[in-house]
Amino acid sequence: MNNLMAGAQLTVLGMGLVFFLLALLWALMALMVRLDRAEPAAEAAAPDSPAHAGATPVADAARRAAIVAAVMRYRAEQAGRAHHEPPGRWVEIGRTRQQQSTGARRRI
Repeated sequence: MNNLMAGAQLTVLGMGLVFFLLALLWALMALMVRLDRAEPAAEAAAPDSPAHAGATPVADAARRAAIVAAVMRYRAEQAGRAHHEPPGRWVEIGRTRQQQSTGARRRI
């Protein structure tokens, strides 16, 4: 019975130590993330700022249209690239292994 109690105490002590160290690592990582945050970016110029003082509604609309067109073009390019990329090396290796292991035959 004495050995059983010693084993239980050792188990509880070991598990407690492991969980305590895990919690300590978690706290240290959370602290590092908090300290490593990027500085907030400078706010965009407000409409009342001197940068927009001479802007007219037509110029603002033209600027917005150019931005929308650029974003749509970028998304179209990204969508086109996604369909034309060949499968990765790991996919090719997996297919080769699967065909060799199942004895896949070529159909005529």
